[in-house]
Amino acid sequence: MADKNKNRVVNTSGAINAKSGVNAVSTVVRSIPESLEAEAAVLGSMLLDPLLQDRYLRHLIVESAWVAIRKDPALLLCYHEYCRRMEKQEAIIRIAKKLLNRMRHVWKNEASYVYSVVA
Repeated sequence: MADKNKNRVVNTSGAINAKSGVNAVSTVVRSIPESLEAEAAVLGSMLLDPLLQDRYLRHLIVESAWVAIRKDPALLLCYHEYCRRMEKQEAIIRIAKKLLNRMRHVWKNEASYVYSVVA
């Protein structure tokens, strides 16, 4: 596929073989920052809408909660207790709320995050 702006050839299969040589490698390396810039531009325009900002932030907090239950034993314990009473998706939302409260405490009191605090 030829790039109209820079007149370079990009291998559409994504594979670089011995015949493609140094030019193909440099093309792939140069195209990575361009794709990140395009993604950042789309994300930046998306975040201008307040409703989309809330959805994106909610998504990040819930994803952080999934990571937190793997790292923090107290949150994992709470997660398992919630899972006995409700669906896993609802339980992770509760864990996200707990994590958000912990983040607020860390930010407000300028303290470091403490693992294994059951509250």
